[in-house]
Amino acid sequence: REYSGGMAFFMHGQVLYPMNLTPHEEGLGSWSKQDFIDRFRAYAEPIEVPPEGNTVMNWLAFSKMTDEDLGALYDFFMTLEPVEMQLEPY
Repeated sequence: REYSGGMAFFMHGQVLYPMNLTPHEEGLGSWSKQDFIDRFRAYAEPIEVPPEGNTVMNWLAFSKMTDEDLGALYDFFMTLEPVEMQLEPY
């Protein structure tokens, strides 16, 4: 189950789950490398988000990475076995 998400995080009265980072169809399977990089670039500047709009990902910190480093992460994730996300009970 590594990298497949599903671990419960409790934030602001909500249960949030991290994304499946494997190449499974419900994870990064349909994403291109550019899609992956662009997602991080979209969060390059801090924006005000209501507590219920938060995710468990620290987008701002990762948005400062170079395209090469983000691309290397994507390449690594694409080498993983596609695994379906299994939500942990809470």
